[in-house]
Amino acid sequence: MRRRKLKAILDIQTALEQGIGPKNTGDFVCRLAKHLFERMEPVLGELDDATDTIEENLLITASADLREAIVGVRKKRLVFVVTWRRNVKRLTNCVCRM
Repeated sequence: MRRRKLKAILDIQTALEQGIGPKNTGDFVCRLAKHLFERMEPVLGELDDATDTIEENLLITASADLREAIVGVRKKRLVFVVTWRRNVKRLTNCVCRM
């Protein structure tokens, strides 16, 4: 497994170097969650688009069983994304009030 630096951390580091970084631990966690969410949003959008394209192509030619499987996977992904977004927003709101 390759380790890469999180761009969200680099964003906070840059802010610290400019003298506008987090003021305390709560502010750090709040900014981290915010930056992670902002960086994940475009990726999730691209995944949605790719999934839509694949699903459209498969629904044209696929069997009924495959169609049902695709719908099931899509529902699970949607539940994951909605839950993830809700939890990140809750974390951000809680920490930002500290």
